[in-house]
Amino acid sequence: MHRVFLKPKLLGARFAEHTLPLEVVEDWAAFEVLVKAVAKHLYLKDNPGKKNAPSGFNDEFSLHLAGLEEGSTIPVLENVCTAANQRFQSFFDRSLIVILAAIAAVGMGQPLPQEFPKSCLPLFNKFGSALAEDESIEFSRGGGAVPVPYNRTIQRELVLRGASSYQDTVDLRGWVVALNAEKGLFTVKLIRGGEYECLYPEDSAENLFDCLKEYQKSKSQGTKVGVRCTAELDRHKQIVKIISTQRIDILDANDVASRCEELALLKDGWLDGEGKALHKDGLKWFTGMWTAARTESIPLPYIYPSLEGGIRLEWTKGTWELSAVVDLDSRLASLVAVDAGTSEYVEDEADLKEPSGLDKLVAFIADNLSKSA
Repeated sequence: MHRVFLKPKLLGARFAEHTLPLEVVEDWAAFEVLVKAVAKHLYLKDNPGKKNAPSGFNDEFSLHLAGLEEGSTIPVLENVCTAANQRFQSFFDRSLIVILAAIAAVGMGQPLPQEFPKSCLPLFNKFGSALAEDESIEFSRGGGAVPVPYNRTIQRELVLRGASSYQDTVDLRGWVVALNAEKGLFTVKLIRGGEYECLYPEDSAENLFDCLKEYQKSKSQGTKVGVRCTAELDRHKQIVKIISTQRIDILDANDVASRCEELALLKDGWLDGEGKALHKDGLKWFTGMWTAARTESIPLPYIYPSLEGGIRLEWTKGTWELSAVVDLDSRLASLVAVDAGTSEYVEDEADLKEPSGLDKLVAFIADNLSKSA
């Protein structure tokens, strides 16, 4: 039996082209686990003499991605049931209603519905973990009811309704300062301060050892690493512990994200009593925009702070010197290209608040760099 179970709408820049990134597909596998767990709770509540759901209960529910509809991106999720006797479908339907009621309640700052089992709250750690902070899911409840939004803020609050911490994917950037081969652990000293122990896969040991030697020789001038990991965080978004390591990258010397972390440490008066501290939210915005965009056609820039509290990106090739001065408040970029040999001068402006703004910046840099022999 194939039956449409759910048609959620995914909202955000990644979904504007009506495609579904594979990492987001994994969220719906986690949602299936959540539906089954709540359905089992509802069955046991309706059958107080039972200690467990009957054999074959879960066989009646299996979510399949049947297609994508337009309107941002709308995955069509069907329940594909191969069980001969379909006796328990109503529990999975009720489970969906209860889950959406719980999401809606938390989104409005209200108590959880009584039917939702608090024992299932930790399962929200997995559902939504692939969403970016500016992305969301919109659930339709039919019958003219107001759609139910779900985002990272609501996800965290749901988990914290039943615990003092939640799990999330975090990116750590810094230097390798210790290596424990016996335990398969390395210590990363963060640019922003603090140290954390992380597990490493065996095939990363040689690269990590090279990074450690560089740090011992050059300290903060050594090669930095980027570590994507799953961490446990408290309600203030502070790391409690690292749970697992997903990926380890050796960072380029001009890595934009790590450079922005360094600039976020500057205080007012950073240049002989002059110079404003850079807005951390602005740097976070710029980092997210740059890393999410297609910038492979140009080299990574050198990035410097400006006295006014913005950032200055610079590129040099041959006699050409190029810059983009970004105002982190207005999010406007002033673009300049100068040929020191011929005095040719080109200028433009890009509004980075617009989706096409960074594309314009990248095109300006690429076009003018190509003029150098």
